[in-house]
Amino acid sequence: MRKYDEYKQQAVKKIHDGQSVASISRELGVAESLLHNWKRQLSVTSSDATQEVIILRKKLREAEMERDILKKAARNLRQKRVIRYRFIDEVKGNYPLALVCRVMRVSKSTYHAYVSGKTYMLSTVKVELSTQVKQVFWAHRRRCGSRRIAAELKAQGVRGGRFQVRSLMRRLALEAITPRRFRPLTTDSRHTVQASPNLLLDKKNAASQPAEVIVGDITYLPLSPKQVELFGKLARHIQQTNCRLGGR
Repeated sequence: MRKYDEYKQQAVKKIHDGQSVASISRELGVAESLLHNWKRQLSVTSSDATQEVIILRKKLREAEMERDILKKAARNLRQKRVIRYRFIDEVKGNYPLALVCRVMRVSKSTYHAYVSGKTYMLSTVKVELSTQVKQVFWAHRRRCGSRRIAAELKAQGVRGGRFQVRSLMRRLALEAITPRRFRPLTTDSRHTVQASPNLLLDKKNAASQPAEVIVGDITYLPLSPKQVELFGKLARHIQQTNCRLGGR
């Protein structure tokens, strides 16, 4: 197949060198129409290869520019969107705007809206609501989330839904303090007191009949109502086998 391709390329080369198709047809013993087909096929293949090279070079330039942008924007990628917008303002003169926006993970339309002043400009109503949210938040010593703040504002006759309050809290960097989950401490493994000896290892203390030796322990089990019912059945079963189990 390779020799046949080389044969066609040599024939087409003679045409490009100025030799007539009729003379090449007589010399090689092939039809003139076939020579014209070979010429057309090789010209299409050559143009496709040229186009592919152009596309690859364009992608390589874009990759190099993305690399350069990322080097400069490494500290800004995880920042708020308005900070990324400011970075785009700084570098858009050196790189295509669409490429910079893609690297910074923002759309061109939202960036243009920022430039025209249509975003990040709170209305008078939202500014007033933000002030009221801050007052309620600090009045409760940072222990109210968006649900409680929205409910209290509603009780005061202020219009503002829970999601709007949550958005304003994020904008104002207001984060409620959440109480820690109750975790009772039944075992202290870091004490300095010497552990009690295991008296049951002594043959003198070995049990000779049921219920003669009693062993106790404290265990905390957080149970749901359904689990409490199952635990009660387990306790009754244990008590029927000469063991004791108590719980609250």
